[in-house]
Amino acid sequence: MRDKFNNFLVDFITCIRKYSYIVFPLMSLLFIYLVKIFDIVSVTIDSDLRNNIVNVSGVLTGFLFTSCGIFISLPDNNFISYLKKSNHFIIVYRVLLFGIIFLISSMLLGIFKLFDKIMITVFICGMTEVIISVYYFYKITSLTSKSS
Repeated sequence: MRDKFNNFLVDFITCIRKYSYIVFPLMSLLFIYLVKIFDIVSVTIDSDLRNNIVNVSGVLTGFLFTSCGIFISLPDNNFISYLKKSNHFIIVYRVLLFGIIFLISSMLLGIFKLFDKIMITVFICGMTEVIISVYYFYKITSLTSKSS
């Protein structure tokens, strides 16, 4: 019985890691929904908030493009070859792609002053993708430097 639970737990964690670019933004959306239902925080959207979201989205999009360039230029060693064979690089690229799409979408919605609530929601999804990409970036670059 315990082995079945351990196997289930390992499979569950593997699935979350494999689809982290979808799971964590959905978890952040669930968190936003719960905050809104229980009226914990109220946000007033004014021009300052909109401008700040546009600026931060632009900076973080640039960070994600830079991270993508660094991932592409990592040295080809045994560790990187293993990551490519095991499709971990595809997960990282999907995280970067979704983050770029979310952040550019929130930037465009903020520039054209459209759908303020959707702009904030998409921005928060983009922020979760940035956090995930920073984690992957740290882990991969630190382990790459240790690999020969």
